[in-house]
Amino acid sequence: MAAASKPPSKFSRIFWRFMAGSAFITVPLTFVDTVGYPAVVVGSSMQPTLEGSDARWWKRDIIWMAAASKPPSKFSRIFWRFMAGSAFITVPLTFTDTVGYPAVVVGSSMQPTLEGSDARWWKRDIIWVNRLGINNHLVKNEVAVFVCPRDPKSVHVKRIVATEDKLVRPFIGPPSLIVPPGCCWMQSDNPTNHNDSNAYGPVPKGLFIGRVTRILWPPHRFGKLPPNPSDRLIRPPAPGFSAEED
Repeated sequence: MAAASKPPSKFSRIFWRFMAGSAFITVPLTFVDTVGYPAVVVGSSMQPTLEGSDARWWKRDIIWMAAASKPPSKFSRIFWRFMAGSAFITVPLTFTDTVGYPAVVVGSSMQPTLEGSDARWWKRDIIWVNRLGINNHLVKNEVAVFVCPRDPKSVHVKRIVATEDKLVRPFIGPPSLIVPPGCCWMQSDNPTNHNDSNAYGPVPKGLFIGRVTRILWPPHRFGKLPPNPSDRLIRPPAPGFSAEED
């Protein structure tokens, strides 16, 4: 579905720094080439209209030189074409890296909330993954996309059933544990699928990519996600309870 969840990616930062540096140099040059520039008068040839004979430049006239009425120079045309072409490619990439993107659901682990088991992609749900403020808005019952702790090349979509310092009772492993600080406990909505935190433990917040906020496709399912089909495995920690190691 996506790459690692760090806002924004190294590619985006490098690109926008390059664009800013290029603009810092070339925008003024292009302005001079197409609009005009100030200039200090040198010499007395235009006296009394213009004064430029004084050795001190601040005593001379400073005039505005309007650009000649001709098309932009070859340099300007090449530069702005380069900028337009770069923006055409990189602005969408930066948008998906910082704002959000659509993604196709693959697999049945989130049924019945999300459908992704059909071999035909157009029969699967297409969801919107919202990346805005992802690490500041991770709350229980939200569906989120994250990098699998066991396999950095794999991206999972699961539901947050517990946040840090909450007690959970996994299907697999110890009878109970407290979610460590900076982590969430992720589970499939499909009760027969346990390829989630039951298999790989709590998920660090740094691996989260975004929150699933809407279903975009198919049309009859367009809108916000259906309600959580269950609310299981969570209870407040008992007084004096000490966390067990995962």
